[in-house]
Amino acid sequence: MSRKAGVKKLFFSSSACFLPGIYVITNYGGSKIENIEIGDYVLTHTGNFNKVLEVSDRKYKGIIKIIRIPGFPPIQCTEEHPFLLETGELIKAKDLNNNDRLIMPIPKLREDNSFINIEMAEKTKQYLQVINDKPENLMEYSKKYNIKYHNIYNWLRSDKFNRLIDPLTVEKIELDSDFGELIGFYLANGWVEKCRSNPRLLFSFGDIPEYKKRISLLLNKCFGIPYNRICTINMKNQKGFKLEVVSKTLYEFFSENFYDGLGTRAVNKLIPIYLMNSNKDFLRGLIKGYWLGDGNVYTTQSRTRISNSTVSLNLNCCIRMILNYLGIPVSLVIKSPESHNFQGRVIKGNYDVYQSYIVGKEAKDVFSDILNIEDIETITSKYIKVSENNFSLPIISIEDGFYDGSVYNMEVEGDNSYTVYGIAVHNCVYNQLNQKDTDNPITSEDSAYPAYPDSDYGFEKLISERLYLAYARNYCLNVKIARFHNIMGPEGAWGNGKEKSPAAICRKIAEVADGETIEIWGDGCQTRSYLYIDECLEGVRRLMNSDFSGPVNIGSDEMVSINKLVEIVKEIAGKPDIKIRHISGPLGVRGRNSDNKLIKEKLGWVPNYSLVEALKKLYPWIKEQVESGKEDCPWSN
Repeated sequence: MSRKAGVKKLFFSSSACFLPGIYVITNYGGSKIENIEIGDYVLTHTGNFNKVLEVSDRKYKGIIKIIRIPGFPPIQCTEEHPFLLETGELIKAKDLNNNDRLIMPIPKLREDNSFINIEMAEKTKQYLQVINDKPENLMEYSKKYNIKYHNIYNWLRSDKFNRLIDPLTVEKIELDSDFGELIGFYLANGWVEKCRSNPRLLFSFGDIPEYKKRISLLLNKCFGIPYNRICTINMKNQKGFKLEVVSKTLYEFFSENFYDGLGTRAVNKLIPIYLMNSNKDFLRGLIKGYWLGDGNVYTTQSRTRISNSTVSLNLNCCIRMILNYLGIPVSLVIKSPESHNFQGRVIKGNYDVYQSYIVGKEAKDVFSDILNIEDIETITSKYIKVSENNFSLPIISIEDGFYDGSVYNMEVEGDNSYTVYGIAVHNCVYNQLNQKDTDNPITSEDSAYPAYPDSDYGFEKLISERLYLAYARNYCLNVKIARFHNIMGPEGAWGNGKEKSPAAICRKIAEVADGETIEIWGDGCQTRSYLYIDECLEGVRRLMNSDFSGPVNIGSDEMVSINKLVEIVKEIAGKPDIKIRHISGPLGVRGRNSDNKLIKEKLGWVPNYSLVEALKKLYPWIKEQVESGKEDCPWSN
């Protein structure tokens, strides 16, 4: 397969798929590919999150490729699936080589939010009002503010925050580094319990007294929780402690925002989208709290790793996206469930464990700064390269495997790409999406498949090719296939709605006086190439006299924008002051040009008639038709 550089837009191909179990990065975290649904938003190769338009699964039996890159699980896919390389090349799995570098796009988080609002309990509002006002006439105050007399009386009896009042005392929370740190601690070692009428928020840690003090301080600062409402519970038969806050408001805030809706266990944890799109101070604080709460720094003779583990796929993906956004590459290990012996009890694992670890000196420098740790030894990575928009990693091995089962793929809006384990993958076609770039449309003959033309007309032509080739095989017919690119010249359609753009522009300019205005669909920047009719006939003659069956492009490779085409015709017509009004209308693809490498190779010839010379013959003929008052034949092309 030839390697094509600069591929900008890509599309779904049913022949290219991944095996189940591989996970895809989404805007809410991640999902195994078999669980992706239409309407999900997935991370693309540009770092954006785009909508999934279609999902597919099919049965597959045959060879698969097992691609290994350092620091990640092996990627298993069918041979046809394309990957985007660091060079911008789009390469199918079967054509990848060792040391080709795959890319990990850096997510473009938006930094939209600087604070959040949280609803304080109504009774808490009344309590704070009473404590602040310290009324002397309780009966009068009760009637004025519709607060029960006995509540006012009981609230004023003690200097301590009343234990029956929900302790959350703020309604606007700044998304700063302290709040991020508190959320990080919660994601690492926090949970909620409903407990009938006393729902509560809890944190659990080992015997680290400074954590108790720090979390209490953060609860007080961020949520306004009075210190007398933060309870310390020594853990029975274990070293460590729990912090507990009885609060329905906090229970609802954490249970509604930090879980996937399927439960409030560790496996259900995630980071909500609105917090993922917060400022960097908040995100750095979150990473700090998360790693202090449940991280690990360990050193071997060869290297040091900073790692963290979770059973939540969504949480692992969220943390990895934040780290990538902060400029920190993250590797991944997925461990299958295991059983452990804990204090004489066998604890059976039920979920995969997702372990993220950080490597590379640059990553170490940034990360140790976040944690305010200066004594982490230098971490080295000879694999990861860092650029502004992505990281890249080399392929270290590619193996063949055999698979019999379901495989999965999807179509993604816009970029038509997604990421597996954070690695950018694409689906490639010769189609309208190869022709988005006005300057470099891809139209070589072999790029027509997998098919996705810009219209049913395009499908009609490709289906016709397949039909003729089938007849050639079955009935030994001598079939020749040419793909014509915008044939123009006298005697063609010029005013019946079927004319090519050169004829339409010639007619429009012939119909108006110099200084008047003509209308052009779109911005006029779309590009095309046009072949004069005499050159087309010469190409057909040469193809029919050759041993080559095609398909082959017969067209000019002299590309021009519609705006430039208008300027050329204006000059030929002697009407330089004609104005252009751009209006909405059908545009077709943004760029199309004839790739003439194959025709030169097979027929030893390429068209060489210039566009200007062709237009000098076309315009006088169309001008004659307009001035004579003739109408174009409705069936002419």
